[in-house]
Amino acid sequence: MINIFINNDLNFKINEYESIYNLKNMIKNKTKIDIDNQLLYYNNKLLNNNISLIEYNINNYDHLTLNYNIKGGKSFDTLTVLMWLLYICVFGLYLLILASGLIPVIAHAYAYALNWSLLKIGNLFNIGGSEIYKTIVFVFMFIISIVIVYYFVYATTSFVIFPIMYTYFDDVCKGIKKSNNIGWWVALFFIIIYGIFNIPNFLLNIVDDATKLNIILKVIIDPILGLLDNFANVGKFIGIYAIPFLGTPFLEGYHLAVSLISTSIKEVTDMSTLYSCDNEESRKKLGLILRKSNKEGSPIRDWIVSYKAEDLIDAVIIGLIPKLFNYYECQVKNMPFWDRGGEIAGKYYIAKYATNGFCFALRFMNAISGVLDSIGGSSQIANMIKTGNVAGIISFFVFIICIILALFNVM
Repeated sequence: MINIFINNDLNFKINEYESIYNLKNMIKNKTKIDIDNQLLYYNNKLLNNNISLIEYNINNYDHLTLNYNIKGGKSFDTLTVLMWLLYICVFGLYLLILASGLIPVIAHAYAYALNWSLLKIGNLFNIGGSEIYKTIVFVFMFIISIVIVYYFVYATTSFVIFPIMYTYFDDVCKGIKKSNNIGWWVALFFIIIYGIFNIPNFLLNIVDDATKLNIILKVIIDPILGLLDNFANVGKFIGIYAIPFLGTPFLEGYHLAVSLISTSIKEVTDMSTLYSCDNEESRKKLGLILRKSNKEGSPIRDWIVSYKAEDLIDAVIIGLIPKLFNYYECQVKNMPFWDRGGEIAGKYYIAKYATNGFCFALRFMNAISGVLDSIGGSSQIANMIKTGNVAGIISFFVFIICIILALFNVM
């Protein structure tokens, strides 16, 4: 029998004619490290399981080095560390998206595309303008948005938690099953909380759409619906705000910021709909407005100068005002091809492409305004985000509980 030291903290008595595999089995009994995950070295040489200690000239009181793989079968090296750091970032992003409340907005944006398509189809059959058809489409859109929210939360949760389950259980099939179970429960709770918080507003919207069929009924019921809607939006968050440390100031402050930001975005995008690059008169008016903003005494003149945007704004003005643009276009067209690098040609091409970019941004803002209008006003959008935020926070706690239960094989 000889004494063998492993990593200076483990000591085993073993017959020198026994195999490395038997030594690893002794290590397993003491450290719970699987034999397949053990890497034994003697004099920097990796030892084979089927060879005996004496064949490697391992003698009494010799020291061996043990390295081992983490569960999941991947050695703990620099690449593994980087992968886990990346995973932590993805995990953090997932929690941020879950708690932000933006998931319902994304789902409603997708549902809006479907809603737009259904209304276009309705127009082909001359029923697109019918209030009954619009109400049916609205209900269908609401159901679709809920389905999208469910599958989005389910898919992202399952995807994010899988590496932890796989690493812990060292089994792909078991990791997938556990991840799917956790994703299912988190998505279910998210939908339940989001649904409970949205039922009052949903029912009020149905009644509001129904009253459009009768103008007299609408005039009578509209003020009552407005009052009930405000009461629903305020009342359902009172209990959440009362939670110590979480409700005030964090949740209440976040919800206030959401209301202010959604209102600002809505106002800016609505302002963009006042002008159109497709209309010559509108382009001219917009060009004159930009010209005034670029003059001395303008409230944003200092901002323009500090960002050195004068030349760019001048180029956009030239592109927007037909008379100015036509002058440069005419000058450039009358130049020989090899002379089109001068100042006039430069101003023409800068004006052309700068204005195209500006008009694209304007059309993009118009599109955002259309999507926001389809989802609702700024207060409805803010309410949607706040409701999703509460559902996300509760789902986060469900997420943590499910992880603990899964790791203890309870679910």
